[in-house]
This record gives sequence, structure tokens and C-alpha cells, in this order.
Amino acid sequence: MLFHLDPASEEPNYLQLEHQIKTACLHGKLKPGDQLPSIRVLAKDLSIAIITVKRAYDDLQSEGIIELRQGKGCFIKKVQTSSLQKQNMLLIHKKLNELIHYAKEIGCTNQEIESLLEQFLMNIKEENHEQ
Repeated sequence: MLFHLDPASEEPNYLQLEHQIKTACLHGKLKPGDQLPSIRVLAKDLSIAIITVKRAYDDLQSEGIIELRQGKGCFIKKVQTSSLQKQNMLLIHKKLNELIHYAKEIGCTNQEIESLLEQFLMNIKEENHEQ
């Protein structure tokens, strides 16, 4: 299955699904013209409510990522990858901003935050070298 949801995530299921579809488009796993599973099938596969998948699909349609063809299904539209990258960067910026504000609220200094970020990036670098 192409999509999976993390039940431990604080991010709502519909947003997890939206991000995964956008990321799959960005990395070429989903290409223009590819058909997505129907709302009912995907809801069943992911064990979530139909309305959750519908919300994700509606949001993606309003952003121009997918198109709904009456009686035929949901299809990936031709999307500029630069547009998807920009959306992803905005999301990363928002999430990092939230984390930094949270760290400040609990009393972390700028130096502690920088140290945490450096350690995190080091860990990612090491993981990539192991693969």
C-alpha cells in the first residue's frame, strides 16, 4: 500500500494523507494521470472514516493536485514540482517554528535549541551513511 497513517501522530489523518500524496507526486511515485484509490476503498484500506479521505481529496483538488472525474475517480493532475516543493518548505518552516516556540516556552536557550538541531542533523547524516 502506498499510504499509511501514524496513529501516534498529532497531525490529523486527513493531513497525513494529503502530505503523503503530495510527497509521492514530488518524488515521482505518483505521476500525472495516475488514478488514486476511490474514497471508499482507501478509507477501508486505512481503516478510517470515508469523510476523512474525502476531506483530504477535497483539499488536494482545491490545491490543483488532483482532479475528480465524475463516475471515473480521482486522478493526479500535472503539477509543477516547484509548487509542491514550495508548499513542503512552507510546511517545514511552520513545523520548525512551532517546535522552536515550544522549546522557548519550556525554557530552552537558543544555544540548547541549536545543539538539539545539530545533533538531530548529525543523526540523520549517520543514518544516511548506513544505508
